[in-house]
Amino acid sequence: MKRYFDRYRIGQSKNPATSRRRVITRRLRCEFLEQRRVLATFGTPWPDARSLQVSFPTDQAQIGGYSNSIREVFDQVADRREWQAAALRAFQTWAVQTNINIGLTTDRGDSFGTVGLTSNDPRFGEFRIGAFPQEGVLANALPFQANSGTWAGDVLLNTHTNYFLGDWESDQFDIPDANEKGPAVELFSVLLHEAGNALGLADVNRPGTVMHGTYLGPLGELKAMDKRSIRDLYGGPRQDVYEPTPNNRRADATRIEYPHDFDASEPLAIRGSLNTKSDKDFYRFQPLAGAEKVTVRLKASEISLVKAKLIVMDRQGNVIADAKADSLFENDLQLEIGSLKDHRHLFIQVERNTDDVFAIGDYQIELDYRDPSMQPPLEPILFDADEDDDDDDDELVFDPEQSVDAIFSNVGIIDFESGLNDTIATSSSMETAIGFVQGTRYETVGSLVAGDVDHYSFTAPWLNSPLLKVDIEGVGFDSPLLRADILNEAGERLTQARAKPRPDGSVSFEIDNPTPGARYIIRVAADPTATVQIGNYVVTVDAATDAVHLDQLLSGTVVPNAENWSRVNVRKTQLFRFDLQSNSANANRGVAVTAYNARTGDIVFSIVAAGDSLQIDYQWLQQGDYYMRVTPIAREGFGVGPVSYQLAADGISDDQGPLPVDPSDPYGGTLDPFDPDGPNEPPEIWPVSDPYGGNPFNPNGTPPPQGGYIQPPDPPYNPWYDDDYYSYYFGYYG
Repeated sequence: MKRYFDRYRIGQSKNPATSRRRVITRRLRCEFLEQRRVLATFGTPWPDARSLQVSFPTDQAQIGGYSNSIREVFDQVADRREWQAAALRAFQTWAVQTNINIGLTTDRGDSFGTVGLTSNDPRFGEFRIGAFPQEGVLANALPFQANSGTWAGDVLLNTHTNYFLGDWESDQFDIPDANEKGPAVELFSVLLHEAGNALGLADVNRPGTVMHGTYLGPLGELKAMDKRSIRDLYGGPRQDVYEPTPNNRRADATRIEYPHDFDASEPLAIRGSLNTKSDKDFYRFQPLAGAEKVTVRLKASEISLVKAKLIVMDRQGNVIADAKADSLFENDLQLEIGSLKDHRHLFIQVERNTDDVFAIGDYQIELDYRDPSMQPPLEPILFDADEDDDDDDDELVFDPEQSVDAIFSNVGIIDFESGLNDTIATSSSMETAIGFVQGTRYETVGSLVAGDVDHYSFTAPWLNSPLLKVDIEGVGFDSPLLRADILNEAGERLTQARAKPRPDGSVSFEIDNPTPGARYIIRVAADPTATVQIGNYVVTVDAATDAVHLDQLLSGTVVPNAENWSRVNVRKTQLFRFDLQSNSANANRGVAVTAYNARTGDIVFSIVAAGDSLQIDYQWLQQGDYYMRVTPIAREGFGVGPVSYQLAADGISDDQGPLPVDPSDPYGGTLDPFDPDGPNEPPEIWPVSDPYGGNPFNPNGTPPPQGGYIQPPDPPYNPWYDDDYYSYYFGYYG
């Protein structure tokens, strides 16, 4: 197979007659993983990096305005177990280089970006793998960052890409032909790059490395620069934090000691780690007096992806029993050892059962003396990757009975506190989440029992914060319908806290202009009129602070009977954060920003802010042009008045942010691009985010006409665009 590099210059002419038309010297099309100008914060490691997990949300889980379709599309690329294993291998390839642990967990199928814990959320993993149609990119990923909530860590593949999965075990495979989706792109190579982004690595302009920002063809291993980057971020080489002294020989076996109050009603657990392919761990224990048998268990599922071998030996080193893990999806092991009276001491040996990256990872050793009927069965949780033993083919299914909601519903309350935080005086103090600036993020998991009321206190950040967002959301199939209040330290309802109950029983509050350093109280109870009064819930508090810098996209003042129009360009599909600041001294007046697809005239999204407040929204925008319409609004019964505003925006996934179009564009300003000569009629349907609860405009107004791409004449050279840039195309000849 002959390979070649071709270098192309792609730029923008500064001739007014040809501006905004790119000149490509050859017909071959370049594929970009990403080109950066983003708010996404790279270089921040994940907190608790030895407890990270990957999950695969169900198809139809919402990704903004789209539905996850990863199974529908990628089941056509490869067997489901194969492409899921490729995603896990991508993360594990990075993890083995440093102090990271990647496990596999189940996913409830909540919407991407839903309210939840930034790390260790019980409903899904930190790294959720999904797919939806995107333009101009192969995939998007989000690193750990303070401004993206549970979006952080997510990897979203483009379903409009002609993916194939190479055979990396043989390292010999052909590149398929192009199809209607374009040139063939190797899936693992993209996943390996995006996993690096999700772990916090930024792109580099170094062809031949995994983190190079342009896809140049299949690349299945980390280069020296990639390894240095991940070790600089998380420390390296990998350390065994559970092994104070080496235990890689039977003579140096770690002694397992029983606590003085150990009564065998629960298993005794000890953590360990295989840090290299040559690592072996030995443990020594004395059977519990009077016990006839013990189950020795190695638990790796949801801890790591290690495929290990478990061996139990007597004092002479004779093997009594052994077991080995052959599958990523079934990597727990256990051995039942009887006739304990014949053994003064027993030895446990843990070693790898594979030669690849899955030879490394953390695990837990358990000694379980309970009757086998009281022990959990050695059955893997169905992570949507389980083999049907009655069929020669792999049938990969998602079992909702194994989901976190089912676990919570079947096991019951996860926090049996009752009466401990029922008053303001006894409220539970929330601590800043690990990895965040003090006071900018709080999170906790709680439970309600019959008649229970829970109180939580937190301190507003001392940094300038125009908005605090509090979310309370139930967890479980039968979570309670919640009622909540935000109180000041005196126990009075906070007047600047705007409540937004949702039909699913969750509640959201927005606290405008919180007092720096003030102590606030969250009160949570079940709705007394609801059927379900008992259940579990998650509480999160997020602060919008000056530490989060977005690019100002639009600003100005809108007056009655007038609107401001602007045009923005999105070069590649990306997740954006929009901050709309309304600067009205009158709480009954505000401003609305509506985004239209410039090609179709369809409303893409709307944001509304009232009074002197900030509204934050997250939106996936496809590649293309958008018109932004800014309109003054007022509560019913109040006249519309002039309102000044600022709209800041930037990308938080790994692609370039929206670019304001040159102000000389004739379709900027007050002209309606869909009907420049006609009246600016408002849209017929107003978004539900309108704080005034309805359409402040004429309900009989007509939306802009559908269809007919509005193409303004070419403006002069646009200084807002990047300067000329280069990219590469990597091709193959058979």
